[in-house]
Amino acid sequence: MHKRASVVRFRVIQPACLISFFVLVLQSCFGVFIQSLMTGLIFSKLARPKQRAYTIMFSRLAVVCKRDCEYQLLFRVGNMRRSHIIATSIRALMVKDRSE
Repeated sequence: MHKRASVVRFRVIQPACLISFFVLVLQSCFGVFIQSLMTGLIFSKLARPKQRAYTIMFSRLAVVCKRDCEYQLLFRVGNMRRSHIIATSIRALMVKDRSE
């Protein structure tokens, strides 16, 4: 009975082939880019506030005053959370009767 010598073969980049080094560097850079993109997407999904409408309070009273020769509706908005609200935009619609 003869024991067969096991042959182990590895795939490695040959030092003589410069193109393979460039492909390896390109693959590594592309992999880091995809990984950072996925990490950013997951973080932005987890950081998005949920049920934000329950943590924003509006004042019970509003004031109509004249500023810059125009009538304006003024009211207050409060944040019940400790975090800051960044890049907010509020839209309001005022319906009024004009009695002249």
